[in-house]
Amino acid sequence: MSPRAPFALLLAGAVILSGCAEEKAATTYAELEPAAAVLPRLTKSQYQHTISDVFGDDLALPAQLEPDTASWGLLAVGASVATVSSRGVELYEEAARSLAQQIVAKPGRLGDLLPCTLPEAGTVTCTEALVARYAPRLWRRPATTTERDRIVSIAQKAHTAYGTEAARAQYALVALLQSPNLLYRTELGKEGVLDAWELAGKLALFLWDGAPDDALLAKAADASLLDDATLRAEAERMIADPRFARAVRAFADQWLHLDALDGLNKDPNIFKHFSADLGGSARQESERLFAWLVIEQDADIAELLTTRTTFVDRRLAAIYDIPAATDDGFGQVELPAAGLRRGFLGQVAFLGLHSHPVSSSATLRGAFIREALLCQQVPLPPSDLNTAIPQPSETARTLKDRLLEHMSNPSCFGCHHFIDPPGFGLENFDGIGRFRSHDNGAVIDAAGEIDDRAFDGPLALYDLLAESEAYRRCVVQKLYGFANGHRVGQGEYGTLDRLDDAFAAGGRRLKALAVEIATDPSFRRIGAPGAK
Repeated sequence: MSPRAPFALLLAGAVILSGCAEEKAATTYAELEPAAAVLPRLTKSQYQHTISDVFGDDLALPAQLEPDTASWGLLAVGASVATVSSRGVELYEEAARSLAQQIVAKPGRLGDLLPCTLPEAGTVTCTEALVARYAPRLWRRPATTTERDRIVSIAQKAHTAYGTEAARAQYALVALLQSPNLLYRTELGKEGVLDAWELAGKLALFLWDGAPDDALLAKAADASLLDDATLRAEAERMIADPRFARAVRAFADQWLHLDALDGLNKDPNIFKHFSADLGGSARQESERLFAWLVIEQDADIAELLTTRTTFVDRRLAAIYDIPAATDDGFGQVELPAAGLRRGFLGQVAFLGLHSHPVSSSATLRGAFIREALLCQQVPLPPSDLNTAIPQPSETARTLKDRLLEHMSNPSCFGCHHFIDPPGFGLENFDGIGRFRSHDNGAVIDAAGEIDDRAFDGPLALYDLLAESEAYRRCVVQKLYGFANGHRVGQGEYGTLDRLDDAFAAGGRRLKALAVEIATDPSFRRIGAPGAK
């Protein structure tokens, strides 16, 4: 990461030397160089939430769409670089047809859907009115005259072929739902700045993970959203709305890799507490805790790693060896004060996912800490390197001892010395997160170090990470990437510095950080497509 602008340090030093102790120099940040314009595809959750926002939550949403792809640890960033396969195109078409058919088939829905009855001579047609009503929410902007006329033509051909108003409406909807204007975020700007419609759409996808509402669209239509005060008021309104919880969950799923838990698999002969539904329970626990901390508690993000509060069902309670709060579903509990389990790093979602099917893994856990929590790059091992670690022996019984023996190979030392020591602090938890004090009959030594700072055991590791500048700054980077659909570029380091300073000064609260990102000039500035 680029250091802060040296001018700010020189200026601060000059103030101190001058003896003006009560005067503080204003921090100078590097000037923003906007990232290149990209064309991100909506993630699956953004697509599904958009459909529900516009047409209600009683539709059967498509189970299969083009798979999301992560880049820089985020699906929102991967959406800007991923392509759509030929099968993906078919899936979007199938989804559009299925949704349109459901909408017109609902009893009473067609009358609600059509903005008018059969058109009279000299009036705007029903299809034109339908496009005018739904395009802004689905496409995040009004349709142009050419786009409207094309949809009207398609709808008229359907009416001619089938002879019903339902067919006219259904095929107009298919055209709206299959359009790239829905599936892609067209945030290209004009002269390097997003217009009001693009800004409204980007704001809705960031803060609601879905479609803009009528109030937001009205401020796009009259361009008042481009006013700084109006933009901040809208961002604050949207964060106070229940739909903000969807965006919080989406960010947690991506940043903390919770979406991968649906495929959690362990050897049941080794892990007796494992069952096929454990991944789903673990995902819910972490999502609930994250939403509770961010929305209800407005807590310091450090508490994600240190809190004793969590939300468990009976299956998770059995793994944690604590009483369940309720016999059915999830309940809020406090972990024992004398225990070693705290926060996200003490949950099955982290401990189980970043382990092997037959064992724990200090390497996988350490790599996650480095990449996801500290935004540090973990080098890939050489393709021809034997990555197998030694089998247990009399001199190396625990996983930690075996990894230390593995590090004695100079070819392995570089990577493992970087990623394994943070993971050593979590060896008191097995491959699904059960507490243990021994490994292969030997007492576990959970001491380690991270960035030249030693710790002894998981509690010390949680505190060290929670209070580190690297963790705080990584949270800013990840939310910034989630909001903008790209990883932080070198020209945005000054913006990151400014946001990080505001985040620290405000108590490291994610809601406030979301408002600062949404209202920062970088949120509406855009570089030319393909610019470096």
